[in-house]
Amino acid sequence: MKATVFYVKVYYGAISEIFVCIWLRGDSFGAWFYHFLLDDVDNTWDIQSSSGDVQITASKGSGSINTTSGDIDLDLGELTGDLRVNSSSGWAKIKVSADNSFYFEALISSGDINTFFNEDLSFSKRRNSATGIYGSDKDNRCIMITTTSRDVEIMD
Repeated sequence: MKATVFYVKVYYGAISEIFVCIWLRGDSFGAWFYHFLLDDVDNTWDIQSSSGDVQITASKGSGSINTTSGDIDLDLGELTGDLRVNSSSGWAKIKVSADNSFYFEALISSGDINTFFNEDLSFSKRRNSATGIYGSDKDNRCIMITTTSRDVEIMD
């Protein structure tokens, strides 16, 4: 497998950073893979990809992640505000610390919704939507996820 590395500048709030982007190419395929390390960011971030998977690692943060064609993989410690995730054709996998509390809402066209707090959620009959509160929600934070065709997974 060959990999071409290039850099892209991403803006969040009034700050910009340069992140590594990798083009992976095997024998008959190629795929964009964006990996953002947002550990020292206090502002809300806004990340968009029109084609390619997005992987984000952040010790704390909030914001929005949108992909038109690509999977979303977020590893988040402390949720500092609202998190909105939307994928038109891809799954959303979010790892969030169990120390957080938040209102949760997920809506999918096809696929499954699985969380580590399923017992706290109300699911629709078709199980294509789920709402509920995890923890006390004392900070009024929310996680809202929509996917057109794939799964939503929340783990701690």
